Amino acid sequence: SALFYTNFDLTQNKRGSMHTYQLKKRDFVSVNIDLKQMGVGGDNSWGAKPHPQYMLPPKEYFFKYKIIPIVNSNTKLN
Repeated sequence: SALFYTNFDLTQNKRGSMHTYQLKKRDFVSVNIDLKQMGVGGDNSWGAKPHPQYMLPPKEYFFKYKIIPIVNSNTKLN
């Protein structure tokens, strides 16, 4: 995700207490990059685990990435 808010800005004291339109937009973009995401629940709302194909086994994961800016001819870089 790429947002004008930090993770701290998005942390709420209680569920439903703030919405993004109520937050002050930052003058930077906070980028979060995930390798993988695991399912949060199974087939019911009573604590069933995700199906095995949606689970991430506990192990050391590694990935790398490169961010390259896309610049058009009208953009000035400092």
